[in-house]
Amino acid sequence: MNLFVTAAGTDMNGIAARFGAPPGSLWPSVLLVLVAPLGNLLHVPILFDVYLIFGSTAAMLALMMAGMPTAVLAAITAGAVTGFLWSHPYVLINGILEVLVVGFLHRHWRQNLIIASMLYWLVFGIPFIAFCYYYQLGNEATTTGLIVLKQSLNGVLNAILATLIFIAVQAISGNRASPSNTPKLAVTDTVFITLVLGIAIAGTTPIAIEGHRDQDVQESFVSQRLNQQADLLAERLQRNARQNRIPLDQYLRQSQTSPDLGLAILDQQGEPLARQGSVKSLGLNGGTTMPREDGLSLWLPDDARHALQRWQAGAYNVRHPVHDTPGIAEVILELPAAPLVERIRTNQLRLLVCLFAIVMCGTVAAWFLSALLTRPLVKLTKHSQDLTHRITTGQRPQLPGSLFREYNNLASTLNDVSGALGEAFQSLSETRDALAQRVDDQTREITNTSILLDSVLNAATEVSIIATDTDGIITIFNRGAEQMLGYSASQMVGRCTPTLIHDPQEMQLRGQELSDQLGRPVAGFDVFTARTADGHADIHDWTYIHRDGRRFPVSLIVTAIIDGEGKTTGYVGVALDISERKRMDKLKDEFISTVSHELRTPLTSISGSLSLLLNETVGKIPPALKPMLTIADKNATRLIHLVNDLLDLQKIASGKMEFQITPHPLDQLLSEAVEQNRPYGQERRVSIDLEPCATDITVNVDRERLLQVMANLLSNAIKFSSEDAAVEVRANVNPATGNVTVEVEDHGCGIPSQFHSRVFQRFAQADASDTRSKGGTGLGLAITRELVERMGGQVSFHSEEGRGSTFRVVLPLSSAPQSTVATPVQAISGRASVDSSTEEPPERPLVLHVEDDQDLHSVIRTATAHRFELIWAANLEEAREHVQNLNFQLIILDIGLPDGSGWQLLPDMSLHQPEAHIVILSGKSLDSNQLDQVEATFTKSQTSMDVLVTSLEACLEQRPKLESDRRSD
Repeated sequence: MNLFVTAAGTDMNGIAARFGAPPGSLWPSVLLVLVAPLGNLLHVPILFDVYLIFGSTAAMLALMMAGMPTAVLAAITAGAVTGFLWSHPYVLINGILEVLVVGFLHRHWRQNLIIASMLYWLVFGIPFIAFCYYYQLGNEATTTGLIVLKQSLNGVLNAILATLIFIAVQAISGNRASPSNTPKLAVTDTVFITLVLGIAIAGTTPIAIEGHRDQDVQESFVSQRLNQQADLLAERLQRNARQNRIPLDQYLRQSQTSPDLGLAILDQQGEPLARQGSVKSLGLNGGTTMPREDGLSLWLPDDARHALQRWQAGAYNVRHPVHDTPGIAEVILELPAAPLVERIRTNQLRLLVCLFAIVMCGTVAAWFLSALLTRPLVKLTKHSQDLTHRITTGQRPQLPGSLFREYNNLASTLNDVSGALGEAFQSLSETRDALAQRVDDQTREITNTSILLDSVLNAATEVSIIATDTDGIITIFNRGAEQMLGYSASQMVGRCTPTLIHDPQEMQLRGQELSDQLGRPVAGFDVFTARTADGHADIHDWTYIHRDGRRFPVSLIVTAIIDGEGKTTGYVGVALDISERKRMDKLKDEFISTVSHELRTPLTSISGSLSLLLNETVGKIPPALKPMLTIADKNATRLIHLVNDLLDLQKIASGKMEFQITPHPLDQLLSEAVEQNRPYGQERRVSIDLEPCATDITVNVDRERLLQVMANLLSNAIKFSSEDAAVEVRANVNPATGNVTVEVEDHGCGIPSQFHSRVFQRFAQADASDTRSKGGTGLGLAITRELVERMGGQVSFHSEEGRGSTFRVVLPLSSAPQSTVATPVQAISGRASVDSSTEEPPERPLVLHVEDDQDLHSVIRTATAHRFELIWAANLEEAREHVQNLNFQLIILDIGLPDGSGWQLLPDMSLHQPEAHIVILSGKSLDSNQLDQVEATFTKSQTSMDVLVTSLEACLEQRPKLESDRRSD
């Protein structure tokens, strides 16, 4: 059982470390050295002339907290003061010897401090004190015994007190007084100290009480004896005064009952009249009288002797007044104190022996009892030291049992807990191994994936892949980016942002565009990532700038990098050099432009010529020739439709088809669509029935595109209806959705179910024979769906084979109703009969036809021969000459001319022909700004000759301004 409270060896700084002071601080050590002598000045009496002093308490405390040197210094200061004040010359030697021996036992033999102190006094201290005081100082045996017992008890009690103070300091300071490597107080020591403290208090208290009680009894006996003798003497003196006078000495001799009893008679001045025996208090040397109880006083001589020696040389006396006796004031009776002191010391020796036996035996008993009580816990602690090893190695630990029920239950519980922990640890180990294997596998997989990703990134040499963090700093710059831009990854990663490779002006324009769309400022790196906030990719064409300054177009796809928690951690941009695609697009646009002009112009000439022949505008034709002309006209029309559909698809796919979305009255649009397609229905002997529609319904659409959609749906319905059947057109408004549904229903053969999924595909027809028997390119419904969706609508159908089909177009309603406007003259393909017998007016309007194709001019001249006087100009130069020299009512203008664009003539026309109507007849598509500059526009191959002639006449007759046929190539 060891009370380890210090790890300081001979270092004076030990105590500083214990109390949290910085190394090198000596003030705590100095404090203990200074407190030690004060402890010896403070004394607590337990018996008469037996005091407990506390100098060695400071020395023991210094031994525990600061180390041996400080403890020795404390013992020296305390011993010096005691030797000086109490005249004990050997106290200094004993104090130093006690510190050395107790410190050695405590530190090297690892003995409990209290047990070490007890061992010191039993083995060294008592023999040393007895020798010094008995042989060297010549004290008697009783005195020596008292001194030996008192100092040994004092030493052991001071060790107990020092231990308690140290524990209190640790508790108050929260263990700051001890370093982390200092052993802490054990449970065994705590039990031991508690038992020793209880034994010391329980033994010392009754002994101290008994010692004081014994002194009181002895003095009470002396007081009683002296008072009785004094009463007898005073009574005799009073009788003597009334009777014969007898000498005072005789009275004193008669009253002296023992030789040690001293008597004296005093007069009123306190002078002795007679004396018998020794009366020290009346001596010439003076002294000090101390009053006691019951009139008893203790006289002590005034000298430098020890208090015990003065008490032994002193005397107890009683002063008794004498009344009614002339010349006599009082009598004094006195007994020497030495016999009483001897009796008290004898009793005190007996009490000290009892107390010594109680403390020493109690300490030993406490040591054994504490060991017995805590042995099961110690064994449990010892066995638990390898508990972790046993649990981790899968062994089931067996902790020792005990006779004590609580310890035994604790051991049993710990056994169960240890077993459960062992099983859990085994399971955990297996899980950990499995997890480690999974981690290894996943690490290997991640490594392989990383290698594969690096390989993919490096292999993508034709694609630039650049990743950034959320601040735009580049984190990945693949080999394709290096080759495309001329920078190395080391130059870009962690240093630059993608803004380095972009055109600042282009970024500013894109930022303004996004700011308008998103309703917030967009600038800098945000122009690339602003549209990725909702999880979608931002696809946009940009201009990259090579390191050498070369610029080239790219298609850039930017997406956000999202982690497992849904948080954006960066962005990745994949760019493809589209220089070749741009070049091909330019070539394709040039090709389409050429096709629009070079193919539509001859087709218009062919179709117009055939129309004139079939209408016998140029004269009667033989009956045998008319079927051939009809076949030629029909196939020319099919070819025109195919070219127009192909050009429309190309415009839609390239995003170059313009849509003018404005509110329009739905009833007028449907009526116009039905009227435009009614001639085709009459040709097929199919009627078109339009159910009445509310006049206040307006839709947000492009007027010409919707008419094109309705023409496709109506022509299909007519084409696949049987003769004498009817095609029904109706409109249903759904206010809840803000849409209107237009339905076109036929009662024809229907669409086979296996073909439903391909109805809106390009070149799709239910039966290839339909192309021959019904006509058509298989592009009409594909174009219809594209046009409807571009206008914000939807198209669908329902069909039952053998019962007909219903196509539905859902269109968005306009928020504000529109006023009814006059339906303008349309320039669309179709046939209206031209009355060839119309008489030529007396004055034909002069019309300038600017067209580089002479055949088309000839066809138009023939068709208008009886209506207009047509002047031909094949190029800009001829046209300018005619414009400057002649006065035209109407000018028909082609855009694509050999020496320039027809738009170049507009300034000349405005200057020289301000009143002339300008009509565009061209194979090129026009934008909205160009359409606003002319009276009307017509697209070659999309306008029949009859409609063209009728529209030109209407223009000359000051009809409402013509709307253009704004369907693109």
